[in-house]
Amino acid sequence: MKVKLSLLIIIISIFETYSQTGRQVYGKIISNELAVQAVDIVNLNTKKSTTSDKNGNFTIEATVNEVLYFISEDYHDLKVKITHDNVNKNLIISLTKKPIEIEEVSIEKKTTFKGIAGYNDIKMAKIEKDATAPKVVGVYTGEIVNGMDFVQIGKSIWKLIKGKKKTPTTKEEEIDYQEFIETVFNEEFFIKTLQLKADQVQLFLEYCLADEKFLETISKKNKFEMMNALISKNEEFKKI
Repeated sequence: MKVKLSLLIIIISIFETYSQTGRQVYGKIISNELAVQAVDIVNLNTKKSTTSDKNGNFTIEATVNEVLYFISEDYHDLKVKITHDNVNKNLIISLTKKPIEIEEVSIEKKTTFKGIAGYNDIKMAKIEKDATAPKVVGVYTGEIVNGMDFVQIGKSIWKLIKGKKKTPTTKEEEIDYQEFIETVFNEEFFIKTLQLKADQVQLFLEYCLADEKFLETISKKNKFEMMNALISKNEEFKKI
């Protein structure tokens, strides 16, 4: 009886000793089903460590109740406790990718017009649309906000004309340019599209013909360029 009791004590001692001795724990580290390499694994109890290989596999000495700490620069840290259930299994450790940090940048808001979405292109699209739409001849519905002082406008235009140096042109040449413009663009273009009053059209044309660059554009006899030039000059004219 004593022999049996002694044998039992020895077996129990061996079992306890074995259970306290570290054993090799195997595992694989993944993220989104892909292997993760170069992850550091530390046994927080024994301070022993290892690193996962290119296939995400690792081996480390550990036993029940010890904690493995998984550390990576690109993934969130993870702690896993060794239990009776997982000590004899091939551990599958799933890590979560850290969000990418973006440095703070200063953004300046800029408004640009280029390509076919430019200001003049948008205007041209509207002009073409208006040109094909049914119109009532002789009816004007446009208005100019706050009205306009035509006497003051006349004086301002005269100052602009006197202040600019231009190549001398004869009265006949100026009339030819004006007649050419009026031939290409009818009165509805000035009233409907440019939103000028009927008694402003002549003054507006005189203002345009006083600009050398405008005359150069008109001399090319390109309808598209002429239309852009008239729209641009109209914006200047309304600011006077």
